[in-house]
Amino acid sequence: MKREFDSRISHKMKKHPIKIPYYKSLEKLADNIGNLRYDLLVKFLTYLAEKIYQDALKDKSRGRPKLSQTLNNSAKYLRLSRDELKRAWRISKPYMKKELK
Repeated sequence: MKREFDSRISHKMKKHPIKIPYYKSLEKLADNIGNLRYDLLVKFLTYLAEKIYQDALKDKSRGRPKLSQTLNNSAKYLRLSRDELKRAWRISKPYMKKELK
């Protein structure tokens, strides 16, 4: 799955940054992501799971089997969370008719 990045941000970020541009805290970032509509959260978790899975593959090829397996498990649980949010979306969608117009 191809990921798209804002080129103004991605070239400035470190490989493993400790801050996200435009956010003063990870708590605020989590709050904003958590406020997304469930169908968009499903997409977000799909992208995040894929990113973590790709990292697992890279670590496996670098001879880091424990890290690779842990990341692979993480990706699996993100996909399970995504699947639960799909269910939440199906339940909540009928109540969001105005927002979906």
